[in-house]
Amino acid sequence: MAKGMSSFISDLILENKGTFENKRSCDMNAYGVYGKTVQKTLFEGDEKKRYIHIYHSISKDADERERFENVLRERTALLMSHQNETVEFGSAYEKYFYLHYDKDGVFLYPEEKTTVTEREISLCGYFVIITSERKIHEVPLYSGSVNVFEIPPFGASSK
Repeated sequence: MAKGMSSFISDLILENKGTFENKRSCDMNAYGVYGKTVQKTLFEGDEKKRYIHIYHSISKDADERERFENVLRERTALLMSHQNETVEFGSAYEKYFYLHYDKDGVFLYPEEKTTVTEREISLCGYFVIITSERKIHEVPLYSGSVNVFEIPPFGASSK
C-alpha cells in the first residue's frame, strides 16, 4: 500500500468492492486473486492519472478476517479483565472500542465500535498496486505486509 494514502486506498477499495471479485473475467487464475484496474489521480494537482490495480484474494480474506476477529476477542477479554481498575489503554484500543470510565477514572467496560470494525472486516483480503502503466505483466504475491487493523499489545503506544 502507498504510505500515507491508506484512507484514499481504503475508500477506493470500498467504492469498487463487489464489482469484480466474482467475475470470471477478472480471475487471475495463476495467482489465486481477482483483479480490477481503475485510473485516478493520486492527489489534488496531480496531472497524470495513475493506474490503481485492486486485487482480492479469497484465501487472504479468510486468513485476515480470522486474525482480526481473534485480535478483537483477545482485546475485549483483556479490557474486561481490567474492569473496575484505574487504567488507560491508549489510542490503539480507542480506535476499536469506546472505553467507558466512571467519574473517578475507573474503567467500567469496553463497547466495540462496530462501524469501525465492520469497515476493517470489509477490507480483508484486498491489496493494491499503483503504476503508471495500464497493464502489470506479473502480480507480486501478496506478502501480508499490509495490515490496516494491527492493534499493538496492551501497554504499547500507537503509531
